Amino acid sequence: MPDPSDLISRAQSTRVVVIGGSVAGLVAALECAKVGMDVTLLEATGRLGDEVEGVDLDGVSVDVAVDSFAAGATALRALLHDVGLGSRLRPVVEPSRAVGGADGVHPLPAGAVLGIPANAWDPAVRRIVGWRGVWRAYLDRLRPPLTIGHQRNLGALVRTRMGERVAERMVAPVTRGVLGLEPDRVDVEAVAPGLGTALTRTGSLAGAIDALQGQGARETIEGGVAALADALADALATHAVRVLRDAPVTELARDGDHWRILLDIPDEAASRDAAEGTDAEQTGNDTAATVLRADVVVVATGAPDAGRLLSGTIDLPALASPAAHDVVLLRGDVALAPGHQVFPGGSGGAVLVEGIAVPEAERRSAAEAIARIVLTGSGRAAADALSDALHALADAVGSAIPPGAVSASVHRSVSRAAEGELDQRRRADDVRVATRSVPGLALVGAAIAGGDLGDVVADAIAEVGRIRRRALWGDEAVAVDDAGDSAASGAGS
Repeated sequence: MPDPSDLISRAQSTRVVVIGGSVAGLVAALECAKVGMDVTLLEATGRLGDEVEGVDLDGVSVDVAVDSFAAGATALRALLHDVGLGSRLRPVVEPSRAVGGADGVHPLPAGAVLGIPANAWDPAVRRIVGWRGVWRAYLDRLRPPLTIGHQRNLGALVRTRMGERVAERMVAPVTRGVLGLEPDRVDVEAVAPGLGTALTRTGSLAGAIDALQGQGARETIEGGVAALADALADALATHAVRVLRDAPVTELARDGDHWRILLDIPDEAASRDAAEGTDAEQTGNDTAATVLRADVVVVATGAPDAGRLLSGTIDLPALASPAAHDVVLLRGDVALAPGHQVFPGGSGGAVLVEGIAVPEAERRSAAEAIARIVLTGSGRAAADALSDALHALADAVGSAIPPGAVSASVHRSVSRAAEGELDQRRRADDVRVATRSVPGLALVGAAIAGGDLGDVVADAIAEVGRIRRRALWGDEAVAVDDAGDSAASGAGS
């Protein structure tokens, strides 16, 4: 066993470069810096946090996309306490939900999970799928139960048990709006753990949904989830991590036992900052490119950039690219109750319209609220995005939005990783096998961990812990990790 002074020396002499200022990248940098490693974080844009972003909507801070996370996420809760946000954790009140259809907007039945009803005879179900759909859904109670784990495809499961109308009119709008996926791309066990077991135990899908009531609770951070990015940035500063924004990496390659990272920093002062305290060199060409050298590299970018950067080192298995959406936030008398979500059906321009409360101290009228509209696709001009959002809002509330009702609006283009995608776990395992074959390399982020913030943080901490152990303990850690991987592989086979 190494002497403690040797471990300290190893940590201080280990150069770590984290590529990507996503939440996973910020967490990875912090985990390495905590043990004294020399850490540099490179972010291609001017903003840290990637998937968590807040905007000021005429004096009110609002999350653009990620605004909550699964309750009970142990690693995330511990992190929030570490960075001073633990006291701001708040439970999220379960939203009321409705789906749009050809004949208007109808509430989903209470207790529905991803749109799947616990009672086919609920009047709310009939209003959405009609009597024909109700009778077909009732057959679920008469069909023999599935074997545990037999069907992981959510769309196929719902169609088999409850029919096409429930799948298309009740489930599909919700999975598009909440998960960013069609039902046939959703992994049942990933989004509703225990559903397969409950189906076998209760004998029906409706019975399984009823048995899952009370699960799926979510939490948020008072003042916005975007506060996590700022808190992590402050923690990195405390641990003397060099954070370089607007520093895109153009090339990543192995150079003997180390890594060579080429980044393009057009500003000469920023280029000097990159070199300060690191084993760096100037290339001397016209682009003011800088080369950094590292013992450990953590890639925390999206799937396309990760594939590009690692293409010369490993043959990285395909990862799903995040879907891009235009998001519009509207403040005013928007006729949408806070905590209410509408999932437009059909092929309209939006997948989610939801109401957000304006803090009482900031409210200008009793009816004032904020509407967040997630549109299909991205790249709209601001005026076009606003127009599409107002149309979607009008459809959701059943009436036109009067001129002057909206006092402020913000438009952003957001990329989000799908949550609970079918085969995500298998693809992630394949990627991990590939990356772990390369010394001093880790890959983290939503592309491999899934879209929920709790999963992203837990995965980043675990993977960085592995590579950190190897850097500090050498062959001893390799033997332990290999034994753990073999045990896990055996358990999963």
